[in-house]
Amino acid sequence: QPGKNSMIAQLLPAVVHILKEPTKYSDETLQLSCAMALVKIMLLSQSICNQNVQLLFTLVEKSPNPMVRSQLIIGIGDLVYRFPNTLVSILIKLIRLLTSKYENSKRK
Repeated sequence: QPGKNSMIAQLLPAVVHILKEPTKYSDETLQLSCAMALVKIMLLSQSICNQNVQLLFTLVEKSPNPMVRSQLIIGIGDLVYRFPNTLVSILIKLIRLLTSKYENSKRK
């Protein structure tokens, strides 16, 4: 867990805020950079990972930016390797989501 005065502890709330407000912060490069930063910060600490795993899944599911979604899916692979027990439930949800989107695209 980073200290309260560390740069990461100061950066994380801004990153999370930007990701939670995609209409307010609509720049695609900013959204992509924050999504990638979130994953990298989550890799540092299991408690940070636990605190932000639901946001991560929501972004994968609902982000209008396909680059954000694809980079987060790649990042989830790193997180699963680092914290396998923490991410079992999100991995199951992600597989269901990807499978249902694949099945829906096959039906069209």
